[in-house]
Amino acid sequence: MKTLTLTAALTLVLHSIACGGVQRTGAPPAPSPTPETVILSESGLTPESAAVLKNQLFADEPIEKLLGHTELGSAGANEEPWRSFALHVTHSKEGKVEEAKKDLRRVLALPAAEETRVRLQAWAGLRALGERPPRAVADEVLGVVCELHNEAGVGTLAAYEDGRARWYGGRRSGILWEAPGDKEVDSSIAELLKSVGPLVKRAPAVETREPTDIKMEHFRVSILTPGGIHVIDVYGPDIDGEARYLAPTLMASVSLLDTLNEKQSQKGQ
Repeated sequence: MKTLTLTAALTLVLHSIACGGVQRTGAPPAPSPTPETVILSESGLTPESAAVLKNQLFADEPIEKLLGHTELGSAGANEEPWRSFALHVTHSKEGKVEEAKKDLRRVLALPAAEETRVRLQAWAGLRALGERPPRAVADEVLGVVCELHNEAGVGTLAAYEDGRARWYGGRRSGILWEAPGDKEVDSSIAELLKSVGPLVKRAPAVETREPTDIKMEHFRVSILTPGGIHVIDVYGPDIDGEARYLAPTLMASVSLLDTLNEKQSQKGQ
């Protein structure tokens, strides 16, 4: 019997991540989960709305732009972190740089349970004002966005330190995981974040996400840290060769996606 080579395995993995994960035989159709756990989304979204949601995965937008497409009621606008973000925008426009920095430091001082993307957004705003994070935390991995482009389209999987995750498939399917504390999902997210730790030193930090579209059959990993975004983009089949260092991340991303799909299926049992 022939051995299943890494190349063959990667071919299956690359296809599954763009299409929606490794599907188990006989798994029931994914139901509509309750909002408290998993939200199945993106079907019915306009391409523009989908683009906005995907851009937010990287938490690198100018804060004024973030506030512009965030719907907040009068009460919500007075709650943190939105209050401090709004003050930051006002102080920035008035040229009060130090006050604008204080607004963002206030966001970083919020309880650790605050959403990871909020912390990343605050660090992005501080960097834009010329304030860099301390060396001890600059390379701390807070999140990762994995993208794969093949014939099914671009599959995008994001995971964050706070236990949240996002999946947007190439065929207008999506999962918004908003249930931090789930043992299996938390474990899969931790494994994915751990896998990209060694990759931080391979690519210098940049201020924003890679602006160019991901090429066909390429696998792109964007590592989100207080110091910026570290981007590695390789041709998929090279992961069996010179880019073998990305194999653990690729496998961990599929494992997380598989776990999210399994959680969906469990909701209908």
